[in-house]
Amino acid sequence: MKLKGTVTKGLQIGSKFGIATANIQLARTPKDLKEGVYYVLVQLDTQIVKGILHFGALKTFERENTCEVHLLDFEADIYDRSMEISLLKWVRPTRKFQNADALYSQIEQDVLGAEKYFIRMDIFKHWDSLSVKQKNRLAQKAISQIVVYEPFLQAKTVFIYAPQATKEIDFTADLIRKFPDKQYFFPRVEGVHDLIFIPVTNMKSLEIGAYGLQEPIGKAFKGKPDLIFLPSVGTDGDHGRLGRGGGFYDRYLDKIKGMAATVSVLPDFSINPKIPIQPHDQPVDTFIICRAGN
Repeated sequence: MKLKGTVTKGLQIGSKFGIATANIQLARTPKDLKEGVYYVLVQLDTQIVKGILHFGALKTFERENTCEVHLLDFEADIYDRSMEISLLKWVRPTRKFQNADALYSQIEQDVLGAEKYFIRMDIFKHWDSLSVKQKNRLAQKAISQIVVYEPFLQAKTVFIYAPQATKEIDFTADLIRKFPDKQYFFPRVEGVHDLIFIPVTNMKSLEIGAYGLQEPIGKAFKGKPDLIFLPSVGTDGDHGRLGRGGGFYDRYLDKIKGMAATVSVLPDFSINPKIPIQPHDQPVDTFIICRAGN
């Protein structure tokens, strides 16, 4: 869905908290436009800017429906300028907060979430630009590094996952074939927030489960892994990890508190030093980085 409008003067409360928003006078409000917070792309003349949109009542300040946009990494006077807004993802409903401080604490979290969302989007676009041959070469490079990675060689119990071949390095099946004597366990979403790990001897036994990912069936493993391969979208170049967005592995790693070594396998174009690291994000011991070029 796209919206068109003009920037007008608003309450200017956000600027007092360092989170300036542009008040938008919509040319037309679609009847099916749902109240809430969205990630958006904003077109200003020929410039495309990433942002967050709030549509609906400002319940904290007891105001009627408004449409406001916070533009990421953007500083310019845009009053009276026209813009076209493309809605990408609905994030959360509007809420009434206890006070302005509580509201803008939430907005700060919304901004961090938006930054992660757009970094993922940029990395996925890079994945889309790769040929099948280039993706296969990445998998080969990953295997060549994993087979000399000492924590893997020493590990007997390995938590691993089925990569999304279009968005992740697809190394798992080949690795299991090369090292069949190790015990491999794959994740399954349990309930709303939790992961359990189930033994798998043949990846053909996996089925499509939550979020369209391949998952195992069977009883959960109760023991301790020696090594955990973590699915990742990006890294900050140090120990910071950008996950798929659900927070499942962060919650799991928080529970086991460093009881196993952790590793992620990523292409070099997934390194972004601007990845925001939040308190709940768990660090990764090692990143195996594979060059996407020749």
